[in-house]
Amino acid sequence: MSLKPIAVALGLSFVSVFAHSEASFTFSNEAAAAATTHVVFVDDVSNLDGEAAKLDQASQGAISKLIELNDFKAKKGSTLHLQMVAGFDSVLLVGSHDEDGLDAPELQDLGGVIAGKLASVDEVLNINIAVDNLMTDVATPSAYIALGYDLRHYSFDRYKTKKVKAFHR
Repeated sequence: MSLKPIAVALGLSFVSVFAHSEASFTFSNEAAAAATTHVVFVDDVSNLDGEAAKLDQASQGAISKLIELNDFKAKKGSTLHLQMVAGFDSVLLVGSHDEDGLDAPELQDLGGVIAGKLASVDEVLNINIAVDNLMTDVATPSAYIALGYDLRHYSFDRYKTKKVKAFHR
């Protein structure tokens, strides 16, 4: 498996899509209607903002209640994967709280976390990743998240030595 070219948003107000194996992504400030999986970043569980607040409102507060029931914290890298909420197949909440704001390597790490949590899904994914409420000074956070996602799925199969079956008598 090799890395594929990635088209990413040049700014948070643009939408960009790229494909990785069996996933298509949209980075945006608003929920994409065609997306079946929504990934939202949560900086403060007691005060949802951005896309997380919109999804919570669409679910009539169900997301907030599930956050409380599951004792989800906004600690950077923590996740809560909710299924069949607010008319969406899947909502992945990703903790993004960082006092100093997120830098590029931390954004890559979050992309890897997303990839790891969604790796068990056996179907083709159509993912909307909302980056509207990320606390970062990085100009293109979607690029770093996409890179982290892609690196998490990268396999070094090309350079592995294939084992030869030994002849046994």
